[in-house]
Amino acid sequence: MGVQHSSWFGPADAPLLAHIHVPDDGRSRGAVVLCPPLGKEHLDTYRGMKALAEQLADRGLTSVRFDYSGAGDSSGDQDSPDAVEAWQRSVV
Repeated sequence: MGVQHSSWFGPADAPLLAHIHVPDDGRSRGAVVLCPPLGKEHLDTYRGMKALAEQLADRGLTSVRFDYSGAGDSSGDQDSPDAVEAWQRSVV
């Protein structure tokens, strides 16, 4: 199932929450960034995205799941006029 760590990343004034899944032995042969859907679909797929991250760790891959700016536990305002641009920057 790998090891899961939570961390903050991004700008200091607008941090984003990430969950990092690492193989049990700490050795990774690659990495995957899992970009969740937005809105209600994020809630509907949360468990499946976590299970996918765990399966990737079991196969030797590190994965990162995160909350977009203004969503989940990340800072920001999901109703701001530039929300879509902020979500895109979250991926970068």
